[in-house]
Amino acid sequence: MKITKPEAISAIRNALQGANDISIRVIPTKYPSGATKQLIYLLTGIEVPSGERSSSIGVLMQNVGTMFAIKRAVINDEPLIERVVTLTGNKIAEKRQLLGASWHTHFPNIERCGLSI
Repeated sequence: MKITKPEAISAIRNALQGANDISIRVIPTKYPSGATKQLIYLLTGIEVPSGERSSSIGVLMQNVGTMFAIKRAVINDEPLIERVVTLTGNKIAEKRQLLGASWHTHFPNIERCGLSI
């Protein structure tokens, strides 16, 4: 979990009290730390060799958004028609996460976030 989410961290820790087989790791908010190889290194201290997949070092990492989309498709029989997109960076005045019905619907939202080019 990102360090910028203290309420979420606290709620998850409270919910997991007594679950000895699950641990919560708080990661710094610095770029790059969200990509698979960077997260694996931050969480395990093991580097994925160049040109190899994380499975070559015994690590499987899944994106929560992807897992949620798979659950909705398989369990709920729903198509993937919306996705959360994170808007951040120097050119975005109002950083935020947006849920959109499809990629083309995000462009007006990006403009509303104060994109400056």
